[in-house]
Amino acid sequence: MTLLQKSCLAVPVLVCLLAAGTGCYCQVKDYPFAKLDIQDGLSNNHINTIFKDRRGYVWFGTMSGLNRYDGYTFKVFRHDDSDTTSLSDGDVLRIFEGPEDKLYILTGTGGINIYDPLTEHFIPHTADFLQIRHLLRFGLVDIFHGKDGHYYFVYADSGIYRLDPGRQAIPVGPDIHGTGRVRSGITDAAIDPLGGLWLSYANGMLEKIDLVSNKVLVHTDILQHTSPRSPFGYHLFIDSQDKLWLYAPGSISALWELDQHTGALSHFCRDSGAVRLNSNIINDVIQDDKGSIWIATDKGGMNLLDHTGSTVRYMQHSDEERSLPDNTIATLYRDNTGTVWLGTLKKGIGYYEKNMLRFPLYRRQPGQSESLPYDDVDCFVEDKPGNIWIGTDGGGLIYFDRARNTFTRYRHKAGDPNSLSTDVIVSLLVDHQGKLWIGTYQGGLDSYDGRRFIHYRHKDSDPTSLADDRVYALREDAGGDLWVGTLLGGLDRFDREKNKFYHNNTSLPNSVHSDCIAALAEDSGSNLWIGTTLGIDVLGRSTGTYMHFNHETNKLSDNIIFGLTCDHQGNMWAATRQGLSVMQPGSDTFQVFHIKDGLPSNTIMNVLEDSNHYLWVSTSGGISRISVTKEGGSLKIKCLNFDEYDGLQGREFSENAALRTREGELIFGGANGFNLFTPESIRRNEHIPPVVLTGLQLYNKEVPLPSSVLMDSELVLSYDQHNFSLEFAALSYINPRKNRYAYQLVGFDKDWVLTGGRNRRATYTNIDPGEYVFRVRASNGDGLWNDQGIRVRIVVKPPFWKTNVAYIVYVLLVIMALYAGRMRIIGRARARFALAEERREAMRVHELDRVKIKFFTNLSHEFRTPLSLILSPADKLIRAADDPGRRQLAMTIERNAKRLLHLVNQLLDIRKLEVNELKLNITRGD
Repeated sequence: MTLLQKSCLAVPVLVCLLAAGTGCYCQVKDYPFAKLDIQDGLSNNHINTIFKDRRGYVWFGTMSGLNRYDGYTFKVFRHDDSDTTSLSDGDVLRIFEGPEDKLYILTGTGGINIYDPLTEHFIPHTADFLQIRHLLRFGLVDIFHGKDGHYYFVYADSGIYRLDPGRQAIPVGPDIHGTGRVRSGITDAAIDPLGGLWLSYANGMLEKIDLVSNKVLVHTDILQHTSPRSPFGYHLFIDSQDKLWLYAPGSISALWELDQHTGALSHFCRDSGAVRLNSNIINDVIQDDKGSIWIATDKGGMNLLDHTGSTVRYMQHSDEERSLPDNTIATLYRDNTGTVWLGTLKKGIGYYEKNMLRFPLYRRQPGQSESLPYDDVDCFVEDKPGNIWIGTDGGGLIYFDRARNTFTRYRHKAGDPNSLSTDVIVSLLVDHQGKLWIGTYQGGLDSYDGRRFIHYRHKDSDPTSLADDRVYALREDAGGDLWVGTLLGGLDRFDREKNKFYHNNTSLPNSVHSDCIAALAEDSGSNLWIGTTLGIDVLGRSTGTYMHFNHETNKLSDNIIFGLTCDHQGNMWAATRQGLSVMQPGSDTFQVFHIKDGLPSNTIMNVLEDSNHYLWVSTSGGISRISVTKEGGSLKIKCLNFDEYDGLQGREFSENAALRTREGELIFGGANGFNLFTPESIRRNEHIPPVVLTGLQLYNKEVPLPSSVLMDSELVLSYDQHNFSLEFAALSYINPRKNRYAYQLVGFDKDWVLTGGRNRRATYTNIDPGEYVFRVRASNGDGLWNDQGIRVRIVVKPPFWKTNVAYIVYVLLVIMALYAGRMRIIGRARARFALAEERREAMRVHELDRVKIKFFTNLSHEFRTPLSLILSPADKLIRAADDPGRRQLAMTIERNAKRLLHLVNQLLDIRKLEVNELKLNITRGD
């Protein structure tokens, strides 16, 4: 049990903090802020609350809506009377994450709203949703996810409820209306690192509750005896050392620190001894990853109290671009990556991350006399005390006293021989005697011993004078000789004792191959390397002869040299107009690196090596930190690139504006000032950003993302939606413009498509029906990739006439048509067969009838002849017979013969009719 627990009802202890320490103003370069406001799409500049959900989105509650931020754009949710799935009230006060990944949005007059991230809508009938779970809609103070896995809902007047997913909430903890102790409404709650829940009541009482046993571990009214009564109660923040920080927004009670282990109560205010706040109105408190306490004030900006409580630093708004956005900070939030977000009362949002602007910048700030007096920087040199001389392009010579953080400026004064010869300075050198040598453009060479300037100019009448008044390079070699490289006069060696210049130019034998000298360096053998516009000359220290390297014969990337550096392994690096070249010891050819090897630009201005053997290269596209490895006989490089979004003075740097100090710091300068930094402080952002889909367009019209995309990662489109675009984002808020993306529609794209933060949309047109998989990978600004990314199955449904059912119908119709055709063919064949059979039968019958007819005809003729032969004698007998009986008999014979003949004739007539009818039928059949 802690001392506070043992003495929870004892007389409170009040300690007024008088620790040694002083308040100081915090420079912008120490804590640079990025800013967001309504011009970036924010619904309102009055920020009430900030929250980051599990997916990585940052949410901002304002006076006029809820805002979701993905690092690039805001999606705003507002109240809409006609939409039951919108916010009930636009004034968003607090945001909590509850069970089932749902967000509980506390509004001013609408109570709790519940946002479902799977549908991206607010649940209608919120009261019913909460009632089913035995939760209240009004009076919510906070929601916690306890170490035991339960969710705890803290209400001002109803106490604490525990809710498990899929179950109903049950009340836990003390009954605030009980009679055991006098309690008022709960004003705030916080969970300490051990899982204990601290409650602050409106009357100033504090309690600590064990959520497992539901017992009160600590009960103290220490604030009631030591601090003024606040009408809104005290708010709580618990730091990493289990200390409670208590403040009452809207009151002037300032800040209280309660050490629960010792029971000591400390007060920080405007009059709290040596460590003083600059405002007594505190709106919020958080702790950063270094242990410092950030204190948001009203009108006082930000107060930073170090982890020891002995020093406070003030951050306030200024005209500087990266300063605090406003001096009235309404809310603070620290996310899981260590980024500190702050919401102001009237100026929107600011956020700070230690890797956001990694390069401290010195530049001219109008109205600030202590800033750099002139921006356009050409060169640097360090003197023996460790201060920096700065040569500018038109601003003269500047002396940077680092201990005092002051700048002293030296200018050319017409008619004053003890001033600079010109204000355009392109090279600087401090020799072994501590004398400053100044190479100027058109002003010759100056020296400065701390008292007066001495001028060395070209004189046509003096062959031992300076060869050219444009001095681009200065070098004191290992032997103490001073070398002067000029623009068009070649290379001079200056004998300081004799005050003579000895020339090396193209008019002399065994000399330099160009009169334009841009860079000078020495290798491990003290040989002098001379960068020119026609390649590199090397003056052998032992031989005194020149050796020449160029693009044509030695594979130098370009013959125009901007800078030369020899690294710790003896490799000579050459900064050229067309790439970075390196020659290893013992070799006579260069190896070249370009953009394809990871460099930000092919135009290399200068090269420095730090104490950890990284190369730092300034280019026309930013600065690159290069790690060099050797594989076989060649070198390999890996680049980490930086630009103005990392705090650089700009993307383009001046040729000679690079320096490594004796302490290992590096300085690079350009037209917008210079960056001075410790290389070890520039660390890679190791946060792997989550990747999300943020938008869907059909035929270039924005449509809501279907819930199937968020729940099942499946997007189903109809056949007439084959022209679509998908937007995506990596939820990395540190320089999101530098994020990189790779996407591919598997089944359509053959390779990955690479893009940057400015183009986060994949557009596809005329996609054939079928199934595809859309994949997106992303990297943060330092090239750390989320290779898993996201995968969305995309189904483009075919039109109904191309569906499987349609194809089955088509097949059935074809089968039916084939069957009908087959049956018709068979029917016709059968008909032809039947007709043929009929014809054959008719022919057979005809033949039979013909035979019959022929038979009957023949037979009839055979009958008719005898009958004729009978009738003729019978007729004669009748006429010749006298006897009636005989005559009667003859007449009977005649009558019967005629009857028989008549019958034969009738038979012949009938057969003729049948034959004619048969012929007629045969003719019709044909």
